Amino acid sequence: MISRYDVRRYEEKHPDTWFSIDEKDNIINKEDGEVVCSLDTFVDILRKKNHCDFESVYYCHATLQDTIRCKECGTVIFATDDEWGYDPNLCCPTCGGYKTSLEYWTADEIENDQKKKNTIEFLEQMEREEIEAEKRRKKRNGKYDWQIGSCRIKLGNRALYFDLECDNLFRTKLRGLRLQVHWAHKDGISYYYKKNFTIPLSFSSLRIQIHIHSKKWKEENRRYFSVDN
Repeated sequence: MISRYDVRRYEEKHPDTWFSIDEKDNIINKEDGEVVCSLDTFVDILRKKNHCDFESVYYCHATLQDTIRCKECGTVIFATDDEWGYDPNLCCPTCGGYKTSLEYWTADEIENDQKKKNTIEFLEQMEREEIEAEKRRKKRNGKYDWQIGSCRIKLGNRALYFDLECDNLFRTKLRGLRLQVHWAHKDGISYYYKKNFTIPLSFSSLRIQIHIHSKKWKEENRRYFSVDN
């Protein structure tokens, strides 16, 4: 999708182009020196003209999955921000006729398939929740929804870190309440975690810890229960 950066770079690399960009981000016609439009408006025009005017349906930071929708025809494209799914020249394969190996669903396909429609609605809901979560994080001085509070006790070149956490303070309240304890050593001007453990403060957290330790015990003792032995 064309960006402000793309337009600036094009103008810098092509000094003979018909326009220039002034310090107020205006597109200037070199022939008469008149302001044509703002840089943002120019980017929007280029995106529509080249069928790459997309909006986000859902972006997953963990997997880099970038699901986008063409504003012109409603086609949903399943792209990614990694080397396998990123296409800097991506245009809409439906209204733009762009050839792509990425999976995409047209607006008609989504409308006529309830599973596809449910999938898109689910992704849109995920996007809304992440936007709201990010707003809360900024208001809470950088704390995520699963973080309640923290403190540190210095002990010379050692330190104890206490982090009070839960599953999601705003969606499930205190479910999964737990205390994370970290034993840290000082290295120069900073500390690094040496050991850590979790103290369950709720039944759901206790159940998860039992499951984790049970699985770990089975993995560590698998060879003793092997049929070959």
